Amino acid sequence: IVVGMDSFGEEEFAGAENLKVIMKYGVGLENIDRDCADRRGIQVKNMPGVNREAVAGMALSLLLCAARRVAEGDRMVRGGRWPRLTGTSLKGKTIGIVGTGVIGRTLTAYLAGFHMTILGYDMFPNAEFENLGGIYVSLDELLAQSDVISLHCPLSAQTEGLINRKTIAAMKDGVIIINTARGQLIREHDLAEALNSGKVYAAGLDVLAEEPARSDNPLLAARNCIVTPHIAWASRESRKRLMDIAVENLQAFVGGAPVNV
Repeated sequence: IVVGMDSFGEEEFAGAENLKVIMKYGVGLENIDRDCADRRGIQVKNMPGVNREAVAGMALSLLLCAARRVAEGDRMVRGGRWPRLTGTSLKGKTIGIVGTGVIGRTLTAYLAGFHMTILGYDMFPNAEFENLGGIYVSLDELLAQSDVISLHCPLSAQTEGLINRKTIAAMKDGVIIINTARGQLIREHDLAEALNSGKVYAAGLDVLAEEPARSDNPLLAARNCIVTPHIAWASRESRKRLMDIAVENLQAFVGGAPVNV
């Protein structure tokens, strides 16, 4: 089975007597019960790093749009206004990257020309991040020192609700928050409250806790908040790479030398 975001757990696996491999058409595996698959001897595969350029590029796009109030300005002009909107520059600011895997490191490389201090937090530090000019700090230090926080960590019991009222209170006033990872990393009511109060200057979000977005999601009405429909991964080049890796994963499995398990 090749699966996107559909859930696979006990109920779905129960009648799958002949199933040998389930392949995630992407990276995150939180929708697949891997313990259940292990008990049944079913291999679970994903496609690590497949979307790195696309997602890192989207994170940078959201950051630039949020900092300079691009989406807000566009809406106002279309509504018949010609406002004098003042944004904020990135030069000399500090960005904190939570999760320095391949996407976080790609974003670090993209930021090279912006003359920013780049902090990183990861449970598994990587020398490449430091070689790109990143500086590892504790999560508390990252939250306290960053003008921008960009989330690139997986969803887990440890990271769910990472951005919440308490952690936002520990951030600088006027921080910008970017999320192209998973919506459940953020407590959405807490972020909406912080945006409307001005504690958080802006947010650029490609993911929400519940997708598609509910009409009563507080972030849709929050001040200076950009929300896109989970499209960070979806460049033409990235989609082609997904198809290619899907074929390679399946050929390797059939050939008896499985990869990306």
